[in-house]
Amino acid sequence: MIGLEANLLAQAILFIFGIIGIIAYPPQIIQLYKTKESDDVNVLTWLVWALTYVVFAIYVFIYTTDIVLVILYLIELGLCLWIALLAIKYKSKRTRKN
Repeated sequence: MIGLEANLLAQAILFIFGIIGIIAYPPQIIQLYKTKESDDVNVLTWLVWALTYVVFAIYVFIYTTDIVLVILYLIELGLCLWIALLAIKYKSKRTRKN
């Protein structure tokens, strides 16, 4: 019984961190849309985060089959990719020439 309770607690903690993670993305997305500039955004970092969420989603699906956590990680994957694409789109011409 203790193992089941620990598993539920771990899943609850992962869920909370997933929600916190999702809340963290909109300010960056809004900032990119408002300024139309992304010179200070490292695209590679966002792509690495996106890959991390792919691995998290696969791991959760295989080892817990908790579809809610898989969905949370896929949402975070989408948000990471959204920021990376906006960063690529809004790179200044000055940066592209260098």
